[in-house]
Amino acid sequence: MRLAAMCWLSPPSCLPSLCVDDKMNTAAPLLWICLLVGWFGQRLPLTAQGLPLHQRIDQRFSQTSLGKFGQCSDAEYLRRVSLDLIGMPPTADQTRQFIADSAPNKRAMLVAQLLSSPHYARHQASMLELMLMERRANTHVTAEEWQAWLLAAVRDNKPWNLLAKELLVTDGAEPSSRPASRFFLDRTAEPHLLTRDIGRVFFGRDLQCAQCHDHPLVKDYLQADYHGLLAFVSTSYTQILKEGEKEKTVLAEKAGAELAFESVFEGVPHRTGPRLPDLLALNEAFLLPGEEYQVPPADNVQAIPAFSRRAKMAELATNGTNRAFNENIVNRLWAQMLGRGLVHPVDWHHADNPASDPELLQLLADQFAAMNYDMRSFLGELALTEVYQRSFDTPQDSLALADKARETCSAIESQLVALDAQATASTERYATATDAWYAAEAIAIPVAKELDVARNAYAELRKKQDDATAALTTATSKLNTQQQLESSLQQSLAALQLTSQLLPSDTEIADAVQKLQAKSQAATTEIATVQPTIEPLTVAQTAAIEATRNAKPALEASLAKLTPFSDAVRAAEDVMLQARRQSAIDSGAFLALRGRLETSQRIAKLPELQQAIAAAEAQAAQLATAVSVEQTNLASTTALLHEKAQVLQQLTTGLEAAQQAASLAQAELARRNQESQSLVAAVSATETALAALPGDETLVEVLGKLQNRLAASQMQIGQSQQAVDAADALLQDSLALRTRARQALEGEQAACTLNQQALDTASATLALAQSTVSQRQADFVAAQATLDEHWSRDFTMAVIKPLTPEQLCWTVFRVTGVYDNYWAVEVAELDKATPLTEEQKLDNELLRNRQWELEQRVYDKLKGNIPVFVAFYGAAAGQPQSDFFSTADQALFAANGSAINSWVAPAGDNVTQRMIQQVDLQLAAEELYLAILTRLPSIEEKQDIVNYLSPRIEDKPVAVQELVWALLNSAEFRFNY
Repeated sequence: MRLAAMCWLSPPSCLPSLCVDDKMNTAAPLLWICLLVGWFGQRLPLTAQGLPLHQRIDQRFSQTSLGKFGQCSDAEYLRRVSLDLIGMPPTADQTRQFIADSAPNKRAMLVAQLLSSPHYARHQASMLELMLMERRANTHVTAEEWQAWLLAAVRDNKPWNLLAKELLVTDGAEPSSRPASRFFLDRTAEPHLLTRDIGRVFFGRDLQCAQCHDHPLVKDYLQADYHGLLAFVSTSYTQILKEGEKEKTVLAEKAGAELAFESVFEGVPHRTGPRLPDLLALNEAFLLPGEEYQVPPADNVQAIPAFSRRAKMAELATNGTNRAFNENIVNRLWAQMLGRGLVHPVDWHHADNPASDPELLQLLADQFAAMNYDMRSFLGELALTEVYQRSFDTPQDSLALADKARETCSAIESQLVALDAQATASTERYATATDAWYAAEAIAIPVAKELDVARNAYAELRKKQDDATAALTTATSKLNTQQQLESSLQQSLAALQLTSQLLPSDTEIADAVQKLQAKSQAATTEIATVQPTIEPLTVAQTAAIEATRNAKPALEASLAKLTPFSDAVRAAEDVMLQARRQSAIDSGAFLALRGRLETSQRIAKLPELQQAIAAAEAQAAQLATAVSVEQTNLASTTALLHEKAQVLQQLTTGLEAAQQAASLAQAELARRNQESQSLVAAVSATETALAALPGDETLVEVLGKLQNRLAASQMQIGQSQQAVDAADALLQDSLALRTRARQALEGEQAACTLNQQALDTASATLALAQSTVSQRQADFVAAQATLDEHWSRDFTMAVIKPLTPEQLCWTVFRVTGVYDNYWAVEVAELDKATPLTEEQKLDNELLRNRQWELEQRVYDKLKGNIPVFVAFYGAAAGQPQSDFFSTADQALFAANGSAINSWVAPAGDNVTQRMIQQVDLQLAAEELYLAILTRLPSIEEKQDIVNYLSPRIEDKPVAVQELVWALLNSAEFRFNY
């Protein structure tokens, strides 16, 4: 029978139909009620104001927020809270049921169900492992031991302070508690590594840069803070204990002393005892040399000091009053659920990086301690807050908040002046108190060195006393041993001699008598040798004891001399710490309020930016109109220019014709003048000949004809002259017309040039105005983006966070149906191997344990895939694991990994198989998005799927696998939104 949606993820009304099989239908509602009431029914602790914590949180945000912002959809919330609480998303069926459920409290019911799931313990154990060990290799404690211990702690809902105390104090000697020693052992008890990691993981302070000098960037991180924490852990070291052929590494601890250090920049000597961040240095009782150990160091011995600094550190951190410890863990749990800490980064708590809401951080820390450090209840409270349920989309009505933002700015600005002055004064008091502390320390150090000299002298004498006592003890023990041996030998010899007398012929008895006599003599000789040394050794011991006793007053006097100076240093340190705490409070309040002011100012400026866009757009529109006018003018001028150019062309053509006509007329006139001149010459010559031959009829006739021709020619010359005159007149007229036309054209060309220049100027101005519009729009987008960043920092908007490699692994298994298929197999096998009786079905504890067993079985079958995802998607070992990054290797793994390709293949009832069997392609698209991304597709996305599948009906199985693979490789899939 197919495994349907898991019962602990379903609303109560759906439980019977969603159980593993029919046999559990009766027990399932009882199981749910048991889990809900027994595990989560008391998870709503009331605060001093009588409200659950999630309501107190929402109250606080309502006081600091400008208004209510969008809530995420049911589908978004279901995916978000499922990934955050159990490390994997819901199935498509569970998503449908949750969206369809109309119960007003369905989100609260969902949270209760998730926290009651066996997957909650697995996921939270994984998150704690990432925080505590940051993927370090398992060297001294196996992964199985460590994970089982963490899992049991989360299942039992062990309070965080107790869990942390075990991590800090356990030495690894006892098998039952050995897993907890991994924090120290798998860091090889290296003091500086432990100092940094304990500071980060348990107190939210990365003190690494304060090892050699005060932190260059953080005024709160002093070199004394680093070495004070180092003093707690530097006494611990790894010790190999041999048990036959086996070896076991445990934590041993030596007696502690003050640490001396100096800044590499100043060279001023300092000293400190063990001190936790923000606490006074430990005022350890002074132990005389020789009294420091319960079990002193020795080969194959686990040293145990009379006073354990590690145990004291654990006590001071976890006793419920340590503010740094409390604020660190609630900040980390907040970051786990909401994507970033109130203090971010989470290991960077200091005055210049305050919480986005310091009062809220203190409220959470106080309430978490009041809740007995109940992580499960605390995470549930966070999941129920309105801030956790906010959308990650930019609020649509941000402009509408401007008026309220301006009012807020005015109110905040009036407060900031006073807060700034208060913070400045606090910082000055802190600096003054620090100087006074250093001054008191400088006076005390020479006196402390005197005590060192006296203590060293006493220690040397005590060592001689111990050596003398050891020598006397050894000699006395040896003498006693030999005397007891001699006595025993004498008794045995007497009895044997009596027997020998009774049996004189027994050679073996006689031989034994001789051997006993030899051994007795040897013992007597040894006694004679050792006995004379007892007195001088006793004298030496007495002298050594006397010398030590005599040195003790000097040591006590040095201690008494130092005490008032030490008290003065502690008093000055106390003043400094109080001043530092107050400085951090005041600076945090100022910076947090200034952050609110910056956000409000940005909101208040949005209308101004919007108006700037509108003004720029209006100006651009006016300039566009001007450009249009200039374009019209230019077009008109260009048309006239074209007309005048045509006229000029026509007149030029006419002028050319007139010039040609004038040339022809001149040529004709010249020809006729030449003809006339020839006739005149002919007439003259004929007249000369007729004068010589008067009356010659032929000459008279010729002369008459020539004269007639000459008269006609002269007449024609007159006509030609008239033609020439007319052509010249026409030419002059044409030339004048052309000149006027050219002048008109040149005038029009000048006008056209002016119009073009005006158009170019208007176009350039328009381009500048359009650029201004783009810049104003970019300014608005940038302002909105910066505002979004501010809103993400103060949790007005939800923060998108990447899935851890483990979450990604289990999410892939869930959405591809692999996990549910394995679960179904394990259910069937368990039911077959150990079926439940009707009575057992009513045993809630048994049913809960059975769910845990099923989860463990499935985990064991699939856990081998986790290292693969960690290898591609995890950060390096020993580094913070919260940063998102993408690599080519990830892309290649997702694209070519044979495992992923096999997981998306159709199998059982997975999404691929459901899509293949679904005839309606739109419903197939819904199935795809519900299964992979826990949401319905948009209209466009649905159509894309239909368009992709429609032409590939014959190849549908392959096409569907490609779609499933594509969504698995989408950016959306890798994030928790």
